[in-house]
Amino acid sequence: MNDMIWEGVINGENLTEIKSNIDAKKKSTPRMAPFSLSEEVIDYIYKYAKSYIKNLNDSGYAVLSQQSIYSEGTMVGGTTDILVVDEYGRIQILDNKTSSNPTQEGENYGPVGDDGEQEWSYESR
Repeated sequence: MNDMIWEGVINGENLTEIKSNIDAKKKSTPRMAPFSLSEEVIDYIYKYAKSYIKNLNDSGYAVLSQQSIYSEGTMVGGTTDILVVDEYGRIQILDNKTSSNPTQEGENYGPVGDDGEQEWSYESR
């Protein structure tokens, strides 16, 4: 659900639309119900995400959600939560976590490739 909030903000959806999408997802995926976020938490994440994305956009960054990326060198790929692109085409990948067992603060996944260089490319859906 956290991803749905961030994706909605990036796509310009308002809070009512995002909550409606979350409700529809919960109804179509009953196993999601036990992992539901409270209204208070949804509101908080929405406000935080809206401010964060606005600051990135105001600073000239392009912000994309749910982008497929892959490494030809390692043949590994996946989908980003948030992809931030600066004016020079450099990218940052942001991975949101909502869990009862979150990752360690400051943990990152490091570079990819035998030479230690990041070899990621991406394509929009």
